[in-house]
Amino acid sequence: MSMFLAFSALILVLLAIFLLGDPPLRPPVADRISIDFDDTEFRVHRHDGETPTSSEHFQWKDVTRVCFIDAGLYNSDVILIEVRGREQPIGIPTECAGGTEFFGKLCDSGLFPEEVSLKAVRETGGRTHCWPPHEQDVAH
Repeated sequence: MSMFLAFSALILVLLAIFLLGDPPLRPPVADRISIDFDDTEFRVHRHDGETPTSSEHFQWKDVTRVCFIDAGLYNSDVILIEVRGREQPIGIPTECAGGTEFFGKLCDSGLFPEEVSLKAVRETGGRTHCWPPHEQDVAH
């Protein structure tokens, strides 16, 4: 029986190596994006190596919806920010430079209420949590 368990463990390890594959050639997306903010705006910087290649600035007052997407145990969760006047939401990996502080600012400012943020950070099933919920119209 112990030979069977050892063989099964070996198969699981080999399967994990096969599924995870070689390390990526490009750094993870969390290493290619950073975010900073002040009381009036937040700035998203995209990087290619050490230097930013582009930056976008957005006003806090223009945020219409915040969503938290659980990406599982092996990927960075993502914060999606919908901004008035912009067709596509802005995706911010929680593990990017400034991501944790940014998420705290969203919660502290009321753009992502505490009860919703607690559900979101406890999520492990890949769900998305938004505020305001998609069924509601934006009141800003």
